[in-house]
Amino acid sequence: MSETFSHIIQDNRINEKQNLSHLTEPVVILDQAWFELTAKLIESTGKKNEINKKLFSFASELSRNMFVKYFEDKEFSFSDKKFTISRYLKDSGLGNVELSTISEKGGEIISTTLCKSFDKEIDKDFFSNPYAMGVLCGGLSAAYDLEEEESFTYSKVSCKSAGDSFCSFKIERISEENPYCYNSPEWGSFQIANSFTVNNHFDMITETAISLPFYGDHNGEIQCLNNSLVKVFSNYLAFFPFLICEIAKTDSEGMPVCKRYNRLISDLFIHFFEHLYRSAEWKGLTIDSIHKNQDMADCLIAFVNALGYGKFIRKSYKDNTELSIICINNFESNSQIGSRLIEDEDLSNLFTTGMLTGLMRFIQSKKDQKKLFKLNGIGLKSFKAEQLSSRVKGEDEDIFRVYAR
Repeated sequence: MSETFSHIIQDNRINEKQNLSHLTEPVVILDQAWFELTAKLIESTGKKNEINKKLFSFASELSRNMFVKYFEDKEFSFSDKKFTISRYLKDSGLGNVELSTISEKGGEIISTTLCKSFDKEIDKDFFSNPYAMGVLCGGLSAAYDLEEEESFTYSKVSCKSAGDSFCSFKIERISEENPYCYNSPEWGSFQIANSFTVNNHFDMITETAISLPFYGDHNGEIQCLNNSLVKVFSNYLAFFPFLICEIAKTDSEGMPVCKRYNRLISDLFIHFFEHLYRSAEWKGLTIDSIHKNQDMADCLIAFVNALGYGKFIRKSYKDNTELSIICINNFESNSQIGSRLIEDEDLSNLFTTGMLTGLMRFIQSKKDQKKLFKLNGIGLKSFKAEQLSSRVKGEDEDIFRVYAR
């Protein structure tokens, strides 16, 4: 184990009790690039404002319910509640924001990190990060005990990308019921799975990765595994494609949004695994354990287990041409069981299948860099994923197969 990795683990033990990013709503750890990726996806539909408003409302509802549960048995002042909300945003990697200027009527906030917009011109109706702002406004609705027919919303006042020195937002209290308020689907419960792979070494990878300091620094950014990471409500992530496709099923070029999203997730994980592969954490844990492609797959699965996506177990592996996975406690299935949104089965596991195809594509990308990853002269260009068994459909477990086409 590298010295750098040892220092990271030690630092986590010191600061673990200060982390507020796990409250009552389950989260998964995600590459920060997901926000840019999904912004481009939404832009391609030509219905950006309508979709982002829906995403904001959904995140706000999840956040509101979470903080209501968290605050209900605590004698917190309004200042204490606002500090908890800002600390939650920071520890989740969503940015650093000061809320002392906010009252029960709203106010103006300044942040250098909550805004992820790259627009050159200020658009006050543009939801630059509907998830982060939804978490913020939903938390404030809980802090001030708003009635069902009331909520907080926001508009952008200034933006760094437009040449201003900082980003500022106006928070307003409005008499408008959140469209999801008290009418949410039934959420499945989620718990980080106990590690289980193929031997004690890969169990150790999972357990050690779980103990990494996955919480934001003073800028509200999570820098870990050589990546910029963020914690996102697993229920939000699971229903993301459903919420978009309620408004737009195809992009401006006529491509199904679900197909584009699945491919973007696959690309995202190639990007993530590449950064992971170069990190001190990866090298410290895997340098003596990877002897073949299957070992590489097991190492990546071990890290994926640690990020909260579920409990993935390799069922079979054929020399970089096919991977079968049993998934227990998958966050997408947990969120969708009992939901009113699962009628379109094509949308039910887009994130998981995209991640698994990204995993296989990444391993293939390494086959020519080391003799270890030679593929017996076979050149593969693409992979396809299919779900063989589904808990959402009432079966006992989720089984996925990824294979070369």
